[in-house]
Amino acid sequence: MKLDISHRTVYRYDARMRHSTQYLRLTPSSSRRQRVLSWQLGLPARASSGRDPYGNCQHVLTLDYPHHEISVLATGQVEVLEPQLEDDDDGLSPGVFLRHTALTVSSPALTEFALGLTAAVAAQPRQGLWSLMERLADAMPLRSGYASTPLSAAQAFEQACGDSHALSHAFISAARLLGKPARHVSGYVLEPHTGEVSPQGWAEVWLEGRWASYDVQHGQAAGPCHVKLAVGMDYLDACPVRGQRMVNLASADPTGQMLPAAQQSAQQ
Repeated sequence: MKLDISHRTVYRYDARMRHSTQYLRLTPSSSRRQRVLSWQLGLPARASSGRDPYGNCQHVLTLDYPHHEISVLATGQVEVLEPQLEDDDDGLSPGVFLRHTALTVSSPALTEFALGLTAAVAAQPRQGLWSLMERLADAMPLRSGYASTPLSAAQAFEQACGDSHALSHAFISAARLLGKPARHVSGYVLEPHTGEVSPQGWAEVWLEGRWASYDVQHGQAAGPCHVKLAVGMDYLDACPVRGQRMVNLASADPTGQMLPAAQQSAQQ
């Protein structure tokens, strides 16, 4: 299946920025399951390109002039070749993905939930993790809309809801508790009933020498409607845009003196 993708993102700021650096993971890579036929980024300035520590294609966009907004346009066509093929080892030890992060750390309730599947995952890992995905989907209904700050696994499980990234965090946390290396994937998913392609997230688990995908939101493996952009320990490592900015603001300390503008970080 060939998917045509056009993804425009506009970030508007309340205050004028005097400097910003954005790390863009908006370019898919060709692999066993997908082939990038064409891809372009429309950016307000020239960006440097390379690979991040997880092997993702990354562009670094720096704006050194005053600006109120940043507009980024990603367009292209990707052909999903064999959606059931799983990605091989990409050179980074799978054991790295056993470590928890702030967004994937568990809670007592999530830990109890996950450990209830210990025997099933030990006996038949693939089927046991599929049961985990289905049970999480039942316990955490999808929350529509965009979350400016990603929910952690513990937060999402406590609130019993979340967007695709939060559902992925909960699944990754549980899989790691069960001894399985797991990572977050950001990408695009075609919704067959609407024909719309939207940015979403899912999870991958290292099984039998390959990465197997689990899309908790849709209750399936990544299929012909999934285009993979980036991977990481959690959403912050794989999110399409993450950056730092310098704001032309001044704030008062308790003595009433004005303090210089401070550097802020944001994932977008």
